[in-house]
Amino acid sequence: MLAGRTISTLTFGLISAKFSMPLLAVWESIIGLGLITAFRFRITLLLLYLQMIGTFLPLIFFSNETWTGHLLVPTLLGQYIIKNIVLISSAIVIGATSHGGALISDPSVAEKAQHLELLNARFRRRFNVDPPQDVPIRRKVQITR
Repeated sequence: MLAGRTISTLTFGLISAKFSMPLLAVWESIIGLGLITAFRFRITLLLLYLQMIGTFLPLIFFSNETWTGHLLVPTLLGQYIIKNIVLISSAIVIGATSHGGALISDPSVAEKAQHLELLNARFRRRFNVDPPQDVPIRRKVQITR
């Protein structure tokens, strides 16, 4: 019911709750299928982000239902809405890793990866081609006397 009222409020009453609920169900189903099949992944993530924006609007539109009288203490309904931060965070990670990004937990490996990316970018700027992948990386050798 809250989702239908939110859409009705957002569209200034042009879309009724009776019509918006099936529309929202189709929207969420498309997002779910897109995440499962990875079909048009960027569009799927965009739809998810837009839907999440709409999910947080009841916190503003219907604050009397989503917040208690105390400062920043959500009701059970408000907590249900706020938990979507986890979904947004997951979507950001999935979006980043699906396009070649990697999660690196070791800071030294992350620094080496950043350094390698910097070297590759310099190579591309200087020679206007991608660096060869089969050439071993030269390491700085410290000479001791």
